[in-house]
Amino acid sequence: MTRPLFAALLGLLAALLAACGPVPHPFGAHKENALVDDRRVTASVQITAPPQFPGLAEAVVTELAKQDVLATTRNPGRRAIFVRGGIESGNLVWRLSTPERRELGVLSQAMPPGADIGSLAREAAPLIVQLLTAEGSTTDSAHRARVAVRPVRGPPGMDTRALSQAMVDALSAQGVATGGDDPLVVVEGELRVLPGNGSRDVVQVDWTVRDAKGRSLGTVSQGNPMDRTTLIGPLDQMAHDIATAAAPGVIEVIRRKVPTALEGG
Repeated sequence: MTRPLFAALLGLLAALLAACGPVPHPFGAHKENALVDDRRVTASVQITAPPQFPGLAEAVVTELAKQDVLATTRNPGRRAIFVRGGIESGNLVWRLSTPERRELGVLSQAMPPGADIGSLAREAAPLIVQLLTAEGSTTDSAHRARVAVRPVRGPPGMDTRALSQAMVDALSAQGVATGGDDPLVVVEGELRVLPGNGSRDVVQVDWTVRDAKGRSLGTVSQGNPMDRTTLIGPLDQMAHDIATAAAPGVIEVIRRKVPTALEGG
């Protein structure tokens, strides 16, 4: 979606939600487009999060406001749609539905052990924005074959949460539907740090692709010397680079072994 069209859609949504509070960055009049009759962008939005994460719904509302989307945790009124979060197969799954509970779309985010409310909300916001636009929300998405990404294992004390989410993002960017119940394929990652020379260690990441029964279909391995100071704290930028480089290989294994997992992606 082009940035002008995206801005126009979010501007329309913000105007319709004005009764819920002030608009952070008002937009001007939008140009006519085929999406203005889509009820997903012409209705108010209520965010509901799993009870296991108190405060997540409020945090998501705050993050959405930064992207010029106004939502609420309260009843948004008569013309409402709902974004409900739930835990499914170890992932945090967001579902878009009508008041009649007709599902309009679903997207999944990884939920690594120890993830805090703030990071979950920051990762959830762009997924929910996708659900609120035609590109990210399709009526048959709940029935598409899916690929699940499990939390990446790493050395004790190393924060690998960003690496799990980065692989979800990298696969999604290639059109792969991730998450959902009973996936046809599971991707498991393991990061190891091997002794190197001087101030540099060798970071090796193995991505193992498994079928629904847990049988290994293939492994994509990466290795590169890294300054060990870059391994302290969250691996955000490095995680993006690692996952982006590995995703094509992971997809190729899936395409050769379980091509139906990519249908509709």
